[in-house]
Amino acid sequence: MQTSKSVKRLIAAVLTVVMVLTAIPFSFAAEDAKETIFFGGLSWDVITKEDDGDLVIITTDVLAKAAFNTAAPMNFATSTLYKTLNTDFYNAFSDAEKAAITPTTITYDYWDATAKTKVTGATLSANVVLPDAAMAASLGKATLAGTTTNTNYYLASARANTATDAVVAIVKNGVASNASGTSKTATGYRAVITLKAGSFAQFPVVDGVSYTVNDKPVTYYTTTSATSFKVVVDTENFVVEELAVALGTEALTAVDGAYTIPAGSVAELSLTGIKAQPADFTAYDAAVAQAAEVNRDLCETSDLDAALAVDVRACTKLEQDKVDAATAAILDAIANLKYKPADTEAYLKALEQLRVIYANEPVQITDTLTAKLYNLNAQANEIGDNFENLIYMTLRDYEDGKNITPISTLTIDKQDEVDAATAEIEDIISRVPLMRASTAAWSSVLSQIRNLSPTRYSNAVELIAEANALVAENNYVALNLDITHQAEIDAATAQLQAIFARAESIKSDFSALDAAIEKANTYTADNFYTEEEMAGAQDAWDYFVKQRDAAIALDRTQYTSFADNQGSIDEKTTALVKAMEALEPFERLTEMEEEFINPTKDFFTEIMDFFGMVSGLLVALAGILPLVIIGELVLYDVFVMIGDEDLLAFVEKIGIKPPVEEEPVPEA
Repeated sequence: MQTSKSVKRLIAAVLTVVMVLTAIPFSFAAEDAKETIFFGGLSWDVITKEDDGDLVIITTDVLAKAAFNTAAPMNFATSTLYKTLNTDFYNAFSDAEKAAITPTTITYDYWDATAKTKVTGATLSANVVLPDAAMAASLGKATLAGTTTNTNYYLASARANTATDAVVAIVKNGVASNASGTSKTATGYRAVITLKAGSFAQFPVVDGVSYTVNDKPVTYYTTTSATSFKVVVDTENFVVEELAVALGTEALTAVDGAYTIPAGSVAELSLTGIKAQPADFTAYDAAVAQAAEVNRDLCETSDLDAALAVDVRACTKLEQDKVDAATAAILDAIANLKYKPADTEAYLKALEQLRVIYANEPVQITDTLTAKLYNLNAQANEIGDNFENLIYMTLRDYEDGKNITPISTLTIDKQDEVDAATAEIEDIISRVPLMRASTAAWSSVLSQIRNLSPTRYSNAVELIAEANALVAENNYVALNLDITHQAEIDAATAQLQAIFARAESIKSDFSALDAAIEKANTYTADNFYTEEEMAGAQDAWDYFVKQRDAAIALDRTQYTSFADNQGSIDEKTTALVKAMEALEPFERLTEMEEEFINPTKDFFTEIMDFFGMVSGLLVALAGILPLVIIGELVLYDVFVMIGDEDLLAFVEKIGIKPPVEEEPVPEA
């Protein structure tokens, strides 16, 4: 921190010595400094406030000016500058003020007469004669006494044309505008000192208020000595409502307009009762009133609203430029007002709807039906144009803007044109017919119900009445509804289908056929014929079996309607009954009859069989006897040819034997 502090002080000290004219105020590099203090009877500008709280200050007035020839060095001990430093400047401080000063380093700008150049920032050499030790200590030197002259340096940063002329010019950097060789140079001195922290205090910062000591503006006051100050109010921009000045809790009273702070006071100084004057809102209010007359229904006011939204009502006179800028923004927005766009929402909606109609893409009418919605082939006007052509020409004119100014670009003052175009498009839309809904399925199922015959369906009359009741509510053929009602018609169709599904057909009668089958199942072949029965009995039985089996195998699921199938069933019943009637039953004996009668029957049967066999034999013999007589046929062979084993056995019993086979005669 010490290094930083030294650098700051070195920079500040460069400003301590500059050349001045006899009557020209001293000029320094920190002329725009805002902070000042009145100390030791002089006004000082604050160069910087150190990190440790010390305040580095520089005098606002030149303490001493000196003139000397360039041909010889200046004798500092006999110069006016020496007297000023040693006596006037040093003695101006009170003991308390001297104690508040800390040492600092002072540098000078000087002119090298030999080299004819300005040298900046050189420190006073040890042989320069300076005031006494106390002042020397405050200036960072061991002593201010001495008689040795400076043989090399000429304290100058500007030159005069002649020995008696004043310096031509002084600038901030200390270089004169006229640097030609002359015989006389002027120099000046401004002191730079450092006040210890705690030896000064800052006046309270209040807008519109400044402070003066000895009629010079100040921002700091000293605590090492009493300070009398005046409060200066910027009455152009601020107004004093009730000025109150206090030192801590103690109110201060002005004497001849001056307030006094006692030496050594460490209480905080405060000031209240100053209020900023409001800005002039005359022009602003006029602009706001003009903005209120704007017809917001017609004009686009976003820029105007933005200008009005800038809140300047709290601005003071110091902020008049903000009020003026806000006023100008409002007036500029009013001057550049534009009509709002026309309301084209309904127009664009109608135009889009017309595009959809013209495209006529299939839409989902019901869950199962996708179809076109509009009948664009329908006649649109009296000259026979269809809607497809009318819509095409309308879209060409309005959508492409070939024949008119595009509606979407019109402003609200042309709203009538927008509304007229919208009405024209909406009129076309209202006249485009929709496709007709299909009633084919509805009509078909209705016809099926109405055609139900009471001779075939037991509840035909009831179902027909129910269907007619629905038709009486909504006769969809007569209503001729458009396709948007297809779901309604499909629902009605489903109702009719449900009615038709409840139709109960009169069933086929299988009772006679079942009775015939039951009876036929009791018939067996041996109950109707034997080997001795008449010819054709087997064919009758086979025919019966065929009719019986056909009746049993009949697929009754195909015979559900009495009206449609009963004749076929009756035919099969009749055929089976006739087949049974064609059979001649053979009566079987009971067990008792067979026990007593069968032995007798067997006896007579054997007798009859015998006589029958004899009879047959006689018949056969009568036919073949001539052959036997002539020897061409052996009698036994005749019986063999008959093929009856019982007869052959009988023949052998009565003595008719097979012929004896002769042994073959061997060949000689």
